[in-house]
Amino acid sequence: VPAALAATVDRAIQVHGAAGLSNDFPLAYASVMARALRIVDGPDEVHLRTISRDEMRPYVIRKKRAATEARDAREGREGGGR
Repeated sequence: VPAALAATVDRAIQVHGAAGLSNDFPLAYASVMARALRIVDGPDEVHLRTISRDEMRPYVIRKKRAATEARDAREGREGGGR
């Protein structure tokens, strides 16, 4: 959200030209607030990593379980060692 806000405000400033940075429009203030929001919100990479880790967790667990079962089958064990 902070990146989208910053991009939108930046585009609005571009459309208004130099007037976008004057006190005639609230865009200069919005630009400062958008930048502050990006700093407070933290790095986007951290959010993306957290989301991807949460989304991938079921698949990683299944893969580990399948690898354990395959290893147990090769070694002649039954029941997955549980």
